Amino acid sequence: MLNNSNKGFKKMDLQTFKVQLKSIGITKKEFAEKLGLSYTTVNAWGSVQDFPKYVDVILEKWVKADKFDKIVELVKPYVENKED
Repeated sequence: MLNNSNKGFKKMDLQTFKVQLKSIGITKKEFAEKLGLSYTTVNAWGSVQDFPKYVDVILEKWVKADKFDKIVELVKPYVENKED
């Protein structure tokens, strides 16, 4: 049986959502497009609808992936095969 508690999930608020989107350099519209959601749905979060539980997890993973991509770009010149 699945445990349906909210343990491990943070309750997202509108201000935190905006700050996190800004930190990864995307807009609500771009976030909606990436997730295949309508802008209207995403725009309603935090005002007329609660944020879905998965939003915090997605943003957390997005930030980690963005950091990883930056590290890869920094290391790439040192690990690529160079023809002399």
